[in-house]
Amino acid sequence: MSSSDTVRINTEKQPEAPSHRIGVVIDGADVDYSSIERVDISLQENSHDYARVVISGISPLSITDYSNRPIQVTVDAAPSEGFTFCGYVTRIDPSHKVTSGKANRSLFQEAHLHCLGASAVMRGKRNKVWSNFRVVDMVSEMARTHNFSYACPDNTPVVTRKGQSGESDWEILRNVCMSSGLAVNVHGTEIHVWSPYNYIRYGAPYDDLGSVEDDFGVASGARGRILEFTGELGAAKGYYGSADSQSLEFIDTSGRLLSAESSQLLGRTGYGSTALSGLTDSLPGNATSFSAALRMLEANRAYSYAYSATAKTTGVVGPIPGSAVGVNGFKTEIDGNWLVRGLDMHFNRGHFVSTFKLTRDTKGTEYTGLEVLNSYDPAPASTLKSSVWYTVRRRGHKYASV
Repeated sequence: MSSSDTVRINTEKQPEAPSHRIGVVIDGADVDYSSIERVDISLQENSHDYARVVISGISPLSITDYSNRPIQVTVDAAPSEGFTFCGYVTRIDPSHKVTSGKANRSLFQEAHLHCLGASAVMRGKRNKVWSNFRVVDMVSEMARTHNFSYACPDNTPVVTRKGQSGESDWEILRNVCMSSGLAVNVHGTEIHVWSPYNYIRYGAPYDDLGSVEDDFGVASGARGRILEFTGELGAAKGYYGSADSQSLEFIDTSGRLLSAESSQLLGRTGYGSTALSGLTDSLPGNATSFSAALRMLEANRAYSYAYSATAKTTGVVGPIPGSAVGVNGFKTEIDGNWLVRGLDMHFNRGHFVSTFKLTRDTKGTEYTGLEVLNSYDPAPASTLKSSVWYTVRRRGHKYASV
């Protein structure tokens, strides 16, 4: 075999990998499956969707032609509905070693294509003043601007004023969502806004993860087998800290000193027993109204948690940030439903593993019977027009988050 011959890089599915299929399309043209060495997809709360595609023997012309071109990565993995990444190639890292000959008749043996989701079009900076709006109003306007669909709670407090000075649409949307106790992603061409606190009742795609001693027994090739689990458990653990109750004093427009309490927030998960720290917090803030004070308390609640964990599993596709996943088989009170804060999927020569970033602030599996909101509604499909991603149906899905 000469160094200029094409060598098949991808092998058949390995026995330990759950059944799956990957497709990569760049600017409307299929990428030869045999040239794809690796695909990584990362979905993280409050971040652009990200994909990295490693191609063997990339054409010298493609090194520059692929720049800023639309890309679609499709993952089919029954019985889930799979996942489709839609975005743009934002950076290309080719490599050549004279000692390695040619790969697929190219001197560039390998190239890493770094891609951001369709939300990449929201990165341009602009200036605007937003007045007396809810998060859903901002989301609706940005969806119209960028030809996206959206799903967003419609019962969040009013924000009296927010300046967008030299900030991108993505930056200000992320900041407003987080300061309102919400989280945001753009999957495909849908702006997806959700409440971290009410994930149990939200209804986003769910899956079960199991240790070797769960009720399903040992099955190394099955999806969702927990290969590694690393936890940080402690009632006062969390990026913002975790207290049993919080209060915030503020002076309203009439000069009166008032106080808002976390017990006045709407919404309950109805799941598990709360991990108590014995702490109470009096939070700093410059709220000028009761509504603004509750918004600050809501933000604190959404990003504090008692337990966090990283779980590496045999391949799972379907859950997204905002989903619940069940952790089973450890026979402790950490078994039960956890919130997905992030999901990384790794595909390499037929192998497929997933890494979940998980949090929860309760223990056990006792459920008090609160009805599931079923607020989640699958996004419309995406399509290309003049090399730009558009939603095929500009729907606005507004829902209650409590």
